[in-house]
Amino acid sequence: MQHKKSSKAGLAERLQVLSRYEPCTEGFLRRALDETRRADVKADDVVDALVAFLTAEVPDKRLARLVGDPAADQCSLPMEMMYVAW
Repeated sequence: MQHKKSSKAGLAERLQVLSRYEPCTEGFLRRALDETRRADVKADDVVDALVAFLTAEVPDKRLARLVGDPAADQCSLPMEMMYVAW
């Protein structure tokens, strides 16, 4: 990504990528923003949630991890950065 996710350019950049995998992305974002206060939810929060949703839908064989030893959370679960390897 070339731009910060909180900028207009960054939002557009992310929506363009997300829309390749989920055609309803922009409609979902619009609806979420229409139905919530900006003090409660910002556009980049909705985009983060969409990324998490789409990542959760990807078959495990398509997920890859960044190299390195991940930190663990309070339940000893690894906190890893994952990405989709197409």
